Amino acid sequence: IQQKTQSERVRSIYVITDAGGVAKVGIAFHPDQRLHNLQSGNPQRRLSIAFARSGPRSMIQRAERHAHKILAEFAIGQEWFRVPVQTAIDAVNEAVARELAT
Repeated sequence: IQQKTQSERVRSIYVITDAGGVAKVGIAFHPDQRLHNLQSGNPQRRLSIAFARSGPRSMIQRAERHAHKILAEFAIGQEWFRVPVQTAIDAVNEAVARELAT
């Protein structure tokens, strides 16, 4: 049995939100660890994972890029958007569906 290299492993696309109406759309091997890292850097911010979906690395990366394009007008940082959480989740679902259809 061959062991997958890190670049071939499954990734997750996630939506992390805070109480102030800001959402982060990103990818990680382990969204819960990413949440912890983000939270550690800012003890004033209360973050939570609102959504996560796993898949092959290349598909998840393409879906993330597409979700960022969908949300571009709401960008307040590279991966942060001022949108209701459901808007961010809908954008990720649309992007993943697009990738699965190709």
